[in-house]
Amino acid sequence: MAQPSGRAAFRRALVAVAASVLSAGCGGGDGLNRMPVRGNITFEGEPLAEGTIQFYPEQTNTDSITGGSLIEGGSYSIPRAEGLVPGRYQVRISSPSDEMTVEEDEAMPGLGPIYPRDLIPSKYNVESELRVEVTEDGPNEFDFALEADPGQKLMPRASLPLGTPTGSAPASP
Repeated sequence: MAQPSGRAAFRRALVAVAASVLSAGCGGGDGLNRMPVRGNITFEGEPLAEGTIQFYPEQTNTDSITGGSLIEGGSYSIPRAEGLVPGRYQVRISSPSDEMTVEEDEAMPGLGPIYPRDLIPSKYNVESELRVEVTEDGPNEFDFALEADPGQKLMPRASLPLGTPTGSAPASP
């Protein structure tokens, strides 16, 4: 059986991540004061073609929820039914690059899945500096203009040494 292309595998992973994030707070009948959230994302001045955006509450309490959405054509949207409750959130954005961790024809049996490298620098995802405030008054539209880190080497997600953040190179000895 042929292994799916890296981009196809990444898309399936994105859908799985988005489904799990959204299902954590799914449904409008949970009594939470949810707000719709939407916006646009650019990378190096161009709309980000695809990826994920996730919102993690900075304060955890009984109403705290995590939410997220797929990014398509530079836009994302979370409807009210799956929306976020008012509060401050850390934002994490990820997107596949065209570079693969291993070329499919060079993969060794038992190596495991082949993943695309993350295009987005770690300061926007695993070490995110991005923060937003979701309010009851709205409009809760958050646009992000992301830039590459000069000299940052893209690292494969699946083969990072323990303790190394995604999107950054391991330290030299």
